[in-house]
Amino acid sequence: MNSDWKRVSRSRVCPICERPDWCLIAADGSAVICARVRSGQPAGNKGAGWVHKLRDNDWQPPRWRSPKRVKPEPPTKRMRDLALANCRALRQRHVAWLAGELGVSVDSLLSLGIGWSERWKAFSFPMRYPSGNVSGIRYRPISGKKFSEPGSKDGMFFQPESIERSFVAVVEGASDAAALMDLGFQSVLGRASCRGNVEQILTLARRKRAQQVLIIPDNDEPGIAGSNSLRANLESVSAGSAMAGSMVQVLHLPDGVNDVRQCVQDTKNAEWLAGELGKVCGWKPQDRKESRGE
Repeated sequence: MNSDWKRVSRSRVCPICERPDWCLIAADGSAVICARVRSGQPAGNKGAGWVHKLRDNDWQPPRWRSPKRVKPEPPTKRMRDLALANCRALRQRHVAWLAGELGVSVDSLLSLGIGWSERWKAFSFPMRYPSGNVSGIRYRPISGKKFSEPGSKDGMFFQPESIERSFVAVVEGASDAAALMDLGFQSVLGRASCRGNVEQILTLARRKRAQQVLIIPDNDEPGIAGSNSLRANLESVSAGSAMAGSMVQVLHLPDGVNDVRQCVQDTKNAEWLAGELGKVCGWKPQDRKESRGE
């Protein structure tokens, strides 16, 4: 090994994938050769990894630590009441339009608690704590950038009663969660961002004693890095806990497919994704049809 490169360790993890093995960090901290996350610069021609240039400022690598438990949840009555009011304000024409726009089903959107805010002229999606309580509201206007209700706390997009002990899939955002639910897999968590909700996902996985967690990131560098970080955190807390023996995997989408929603919209890719999920959780095609009432 070139002396200018140092192997990562638990005290100095890779800043790209946040794992304590395989990768290399330049002695001066200016670059990383990550064995997991691709970049536009391969390291040599023997498959050692990909070079990621860091910075010319005062970057410091993150310290390896077990994630802290989530703090007790604050009162959520205002957010819960607002989410319910938005649900009551939702009209069939609203949700039908959004379902067509996103390429997902009305049923999946309703399962996530979609509503309509007349004040903001936007669709609303409740974000939830691991307990299922509403932590905040994410708005999606007909045109314009998504935003949150003032006072919201980041949470996850999911249907509380559908999260299973045997299998949990983690995707990015509410629309990806809805798309995956359209395949018949209801035990789905949508992250608020590609690196968000780590401690909340750990808490929910502990409470459910999840036996299998499958992370399906967006097909870009931030999404892949975020999924690797989440996997490392899940693996670091599983040993000796209620999740001991759990299986944590990352499923990468095919080349040219940006996210789960795009994958499900193409029949061939949707069949591939359903098959891969079936391999992980043991479901058969007829199980998916029965779960959808077909």
